[in-house]
Amino acid sequence: MHTRTPSSIAAALVAGLCVVAATSTALAADDSVTELHVIKSGGRTMIAAFADDGVTFLDVATHGTYRAWPTSTKVGKGARPDFFVLRDADKDGVVDVLVMGNPAFIISGIGDPISSVKGKCDQVHMNDFAADGSVDVLCRKGNTITLTTHDGQKLWEYKVSGITINDCHFGDFNGNLKADIECAAGKGRFVRIGGDGNELGRDFDSAQLNDTEDDNPGHEARSKDVLAGREMFDIDGDGTAEESLNADGKMLFIRSGAKPKPLGQAETGPLFSALVEDLDGDGAADVVVGGAGKVFFFGRDGKLIAEVTTDPKKLHRDPAVEVEGVGANGLEDDSGEVNKKVVVDGSALLAACYGTNVKRDPYTRVGRVIYNLDIDAKGGVKRAQRLHSDLDDKSVEGCLSKAFTKLKFGKASQPGASVTVTLKMGFVDR
Repeated sequence: MHTRTPSSIAAALVAGLCVVAATSTALAADDSVTELHVIKSGGRTMIAAFADDGVTFLDVATHGTYRAWPTSTKVGKGARPDFFVLRDADKDGVVDVLVMGNPAFIISGIGDPISSVKGKCDQVHMNDFAADGSVDVLCRKGNTITLTTHDGQKLWEYKVSGITINDCHFGDFNGNLKADIECAAGKGRFVRIGGDGNELGRDFDSAQLNDTEDDNPGHEARSKDVLAGREMFDIDGDGTAEESLNADGKMLFIRSGAKPKPLGQAETGPLFSALVEDLDGDGAADVVVGGAGKVFFFGRDGKLIAEVTTDPKKLHRDPAVEVEGVGANGLEDDSGEVNKKVVVDGSALLAACYGTNVKRDPYTRVGRVIYNLDIDAKGGVKRAQRLHSDLDDKSVEGCLSKAFTKLKFGKASQPGASVTVTLKMGFVDR
């Protein structure tokens, strides 16, 4: 069992990163959903459910899982306990989820993978080292510190020589308004490294930041108050905030005013987090509570709508490839319907390229790929050329290039015949 403490969370962040405080208790296990947060983007409403074993995105419209990623609180020597940060890492106006565990990764607010840190880090930190408003990811493996951009582009790598470093702290130590790194080296010795990867010096008095009690003390207290019935809400949509929740460790009761009979009730087991707000815009507060590896949705009548498994280890990932468009030029039949059918009929080959990679790397990106296919006189594909890819994955793209050559279109009516294919690739966890 692992419980994050407020002081350890606060100590790990500088430069304005917003820490979401955990609501775990002595009863919380690794799969206990200790945090629930609403993220809205592009007309879609998601709930991010956090536990020590990972983060799961739930689709409010379907009351089901969308995507989930496991992580681990078992980190290396000298590392801080991991935690979750909500911040707009890519500056697109939507909050992203930064997970500092093993592995560490960044997920967009709508559940799309952005990047992950390969291999186990002894310590992970995310900060704006370049002072450009975006998040950079630092990974320390022994004496080697590597910094990458939020989307996985390597910025620099520096290996400290001559001494052994362990726990690192972060702050603007040289006064250039950028985050720097200060690492302990035993017996009161410290090494400072600038945010640009240059060593600043050794063996001076440490300027480590002092721990504070909690960067966000209201989060845990709010969930406890809600689950103990100390806050009132308009759950039935009658315009009066007279409903409340009450959890006794086994059941959740939704009560209304002075009525002796609960508006609704359900067996949930112990609960660790609560979210009560109008998610669908119908004027009534929706009730979402987090338990042991599960999230429970309740409707305006107080009745249980859905009980959803959120443990990433218990969910199965289903890759999906959608043929969005096919355009042909120079074939005997250039109609979109006919040529799209050729691609759809062969989509199992294309899906296998993506699906294999998703199983190998759970942080495989999602998005569109566009290929141009050169067609020979008999309708065969002579060459497949990638025109665009959101995946940025040579393994998938190389496999697709070979898979396309196995498709058979209609005969070419003129030299230079070609077909352009647009595929949308993604996955869901069920």
